Amino acid sequence: MPRVGLPRVGLRGLLDTVPTDYYIERMVMPLKIVGLGKEQVRFVWSMEQEEVWSARDLRLRCTCAYCRSEVTGEKILDDSTIPEVVSVTKMDLVGNYGINIHFSDGHTTGIYRFRELRGAAPAIK
Repeated sequence: MPRVGLPRVGLRGLLDTVPTDYYIERMVMPLKIVGLGKEQVRFVWSMEQEEVWSARDLRLRCTCAYCRSEVTGEKILDDSTIPEVVSVTKMDLVGNYGINIHFSDGHTTGIYRFRELRGAAPAIK
Protein backbone atom coordinates (compact mmCIF):
# COMPACT_ATOMS: atom_id res chain seq x y z
CA MET A 1 0.00 0.00 0.00
CA PRO A 2 1.52 3.42 -0.96
CA ARG A 3 2.20 6.05 1.73
CA VAL A 4 0.00 9.10 1.80
CA GLY A 5 1.15 12.46 3.16
CA LEU A 6 4.26 14.57 2.82
CA PRO A 7 6.86 13.50 0.30
CA ARG A 8 9.98 11.94 1.79
CA VAL A 9 13.01 14.19 1.73
CA GLY A 10 16.43 12.69 2.23
CA LEU A 11 18.70 13.95 5.01
CA ARG A 12 20.91 15.61 2.41
CA GLY A 13 17.92 17.65 1.20
CA LEU A 14 17.21 18.87 4.72
CA LEU A 15 20.82 19.74 5.45
CA ASP A 16 21.08 21.68 2.21
CA THR A 17 18.57 24.21 3.59
CA VAL A 18 20.59 24.92 6.77
CA PRO A 19 23.62 27.24 6.61
CA THR A 20 26.82 25.23 7.03
CA ASP A 21 28.17 27.49 9.78
CA TYR A 22 25.19 26.41 11.91
CA TYR A 23 26.85 23.05 12.42
CA ILE A 24 30.47 24.16 12.33
CA GLU A 25 30.40 26.87 15.01
CA ARG A 26 31.42 25.49 18.39
CA MET A 27 29.47 26.46 21.49
CA VAL A 28 31.48 28.91 23.56
CA MET A 29 31.02 28.28 27.26
CA PRO A 30 33.41 29.08 30.11
CA LEU A 31 34.75 26.35 32.35
CA LYS A 32 34.26 28.58 35.39
CA ILE A 33 32.68 31.93 36.26
CA VAL A 34 33.72 33.66 39.48
CA GLY A 35 32.23 36.96 40.60
CA LEU A 36 29.27 36.61 42.95
CA GLY A 37 29.40 39.43 45.49
CA LYS A 38 32.40 40.97 43.74
CA GLU A 39 33.16 44.04 41.64
CA GLN A 40 34.83 41.87 38.99
CA VAL A 41 33.78 38.73 37.11
CA ARG A 42 36.38 36.21 35.97
CA PHE A 43 35.55 33.97 33.01
CA VAL A 44 37.83 30.95 32.66
CA TRP A 45 37.56 29.83 29.03
CA SER A 46 40.29 27.19 29.06
CA MET A 47 43.41 26.20 30.97
CA GLU A 48 45.26 28.88 28.97
CA GLN A 49 42.68 31.63 28.68
CA GLU A 50 40.71 33.63 31.20
CA GLU A 51 39.36 37.16 31.23
CA VAL A 52 38.33 39.54 33.95
CA TRP A 53 35.53 42.05 33.47
CA SER A 54 34.64 44.78 35.92
CA ALA A 55 31.00 44.45 36.98
CA ARG A 56 30.48 48.05 35.86
CA ASP A 57 31.82 47.31 32.35
CA LEU A 58 29.42 44.38 32.08
CA ARG A 59 26.56 46.56 33.33
CA LEU A 60 27.36 49.23 30.72
CA ARG A 61 27.44 46.55 28.00
CA CYS A 62 23.88 45.37 28.72
CA THR A 63 21.71 44.89 25.63
CA CYS A 64 18.29 44.52 27.29
CA ALA A 65 15.32 46.64 26.20
CA TYR A 66 15.92 49.10 29.07
CA CYS A 67 19.48 49.75 27.89
CA ARG A 68 19.16 49.50 24.08
CA SER A 69 16.37 50.40 21.73
CA GLU A 70 14.54 47.28 20.56
CA VAL A 71 13.84 49.00 17.23
CA THR A 72 17.21 50.52 16.32
CA GLY A 73 19.66 48.77 18.67
CA GLU A 74 20.91 52.21 19.68
CA LYS A 75 22.20 52.51 23.24
CA ILE A 76 19.71 54.40 25.40
CA LEU A 77 21.40 53.82 28.75
CA ASP A 78 23.09 56.95 30.07
CA ASP A 79 26.45 55.71 31.41
CA SER A 80 26.56 58.53 33.95
CA THR A 81 23.54 57.02 35.74
CA ILE A 82 25.52 53.88 36.63
CA PRO A 83 27.50 54.10 39.89
CA GLU A 84 31.29 53.90 39.61
CA VAL A 85 31.27 50.92 41.98
CA VAL A 86 28.94 48.09 40.96
CA SER A 87 28.99 44.52 42.20
CA VAL A 88 27.32 41.28 41.17
CA THR A 89 24.45 40.15 43.43
CA LYS A 90 23.27 37.09 41.47
CA MET A 91 24.26 35.09 38.38
CA ASP A 92 22.24 32.48 36.47
CA LEU A 93 23.18 30.51 33.37
CA VAL A 94 20.90 31.03 30.38
CA GLY A 95 20.97 27.78 28.45
CA ASN A 96 24.47 26.97 27.28
CA TYR A 97 24.99 30.31 25.58
CA GLY A 98 24.95 33.06 28.19
CA ILE A 99 24.55 34.36 31.67
CA ASN A 100 22.04 36.65 33.37
CA ILE A 101 23.68 38.92 35.93
CA HIS A 102 21.97 40.93 38.67
CA PHE A 103 23.85 44.05 39.75
CA SER A 104 23.98 46.06 42.95
CA ASP A 105 22.34 49.03 41.17
CA GLY A 106 19.16 46.92 40.88
CA HIS A 107 19.48 46.00 37.20
CA THR A 108 18.54 42.36 36.51
CA THR A 109 17.36 41.93 32.92
CA GLY A 110 20.48 41.63 30.79
CA ILE A 111 21.66 38.42 29.13
CA TYR A 112 25.35 38.31 28.29
CA ARG A 113 26.19 35.90 25.46
CA PHE A 114 29.45 34.02 25.96
CA ARG A 115 30.47 34.25 22.31
CA GLU A 116 30.21 38.06 22.55
CA LEU A 117 32.14 38.27 25.83
CA ARG A 118 35.04 35.98 24.94
CA GLY A 119 38.01 37.99 23.78
CA ALA A 120 36.28 41.35 24.30
CA ALA A 121 37.16 42.18 27.92
CA PRO A 122 38.43 45.73 28.32
CA ALA A 123 41.53 46.38 30.41
CA ILE A 124 40.68 46.72 34.11
CA LYS A 125 41.41 50.24 35.36
